[in-house]
Amino acid sequence: MEFAELTTICISNWLLLLLCTAILDPMDLLLFHRDQYEQLYSCSYMNASEWAKEGSPNVPLGILYIVIGTTFISLYMLCIRVMCTKQLRQHSCLKIMIQIGITDMANLVANCVYTGYLTMIGAVFCTSPLQQYFAGSYIMFIWCTCSLTSVLLSLNRALELMFPKRMYFLFGGWRVYAWLIFPWIYGLYFGIYTPSPSFSTKVYAWFFDPYFGMDQLQIDRTYYSSPPHSYHNIGTSIVFSILYAIHFGTLWWKTRFSTSENMGKTRKRLFIQSFLISTINFSACVCYVLIEHIMPPKIIILIAHFLWICCNCGPVIIYLVVNKTIQAEFIRTFIPRNFHSRMIAPTSMTSPPEKSRAKSSTT
Repeated sequence: MEFAELTTICISNWLLLLLCTAILDPMDLLLFHRDQYEQLYSCSYMNASEWAKEGSPNVPLGILYIVIGTTFISLYMLCIRVMCTKQLRQHSCLKIMIQIGITDMANLVANCVYTGYLTMIGAVFCTSPLQQYFAGSYIMFIWCTCSLTSVLLSLNRALELMFPKRMYFLFGGWRVYAWLIFPWIYGLYFGIYTPSPSFSTKVYAWFFDPYFGMDQLQIDRTYYSSPPHSYHNIGTSIVFSILYAIHFGTLWWKTRFSTSENMGKTRKRLFIQSFLISTINFSACVCYVLIEHIMPPKIIILIAHFLWICCNCGPVIIYLVVNKTIQAEFIRTFIPRNFHSRMIAPTSMTSPPEKSRAKSSTT
């Protein structure tokens, strides 16, 4: 895939994100339920200077967020460029991983770059209400889209091991793109029909309550929760963990009598990859559900936010450290040729492309 084509795909995905989140959700509440919006997100309780005093700027933390975000977005761009090479993109799992990369970058723009800016200026919801409302809608949409795409990847990997000869029927050709549409539709529901979170420098995190930490305001806060968000976090983390357990269990069963050293290393790498991804996602999901319903210490809230960031940073690290095929292709693409022999170990894809398997199974 040429760089220009890759750029076009990325830009198209970003435009889809902006169109769906910046237009549809605000139209639902701002245009069609204006009275409800004014009641739920009113900033008339204080004047502008009083709202500004409610915030607590933290420049070092904000810079840290921005540095993390820009660093990993850059790594993702390089990694996606590698995954789009002809050798790799014929595999359905790589197409899913490309979508994960795009949605992870979109998440990092929100939870690192934009959050870093808000942290530096000491923002609360009413210092920029409309901007934060749009951003919260964007976050719900892209977080749920990214989560479900990750579940789709683990489903793809589990089915690959259990039914290798059926993979072309399930994910070959246009079918994988049909699968990839579902996470966008799913995320769109959350962007349109569920409450938008807002950021507060009271604790440097995102909450559905726009007045979080302002107990002096006598407000009915029963609306400011999102059961669908809690169900999503708990449900996807459990499904995600189950699928990776099936993945590793099936691999162990099929290779239990193998004495190959390479097979043992493969099993170990896949277990580490599965364990890390599922643990990070499960921890972040559970932490954010808990902090929406209880008031933990500020350090726990910060840990929850960093776990959210890790959900979006972790895959690119795993791709480059654990996935030897992507690692080798990354080195061939971006590292000077003189260093290749020292850095690249012999690798091969664990399975041929779905179309090749489909043909071989008929002969």
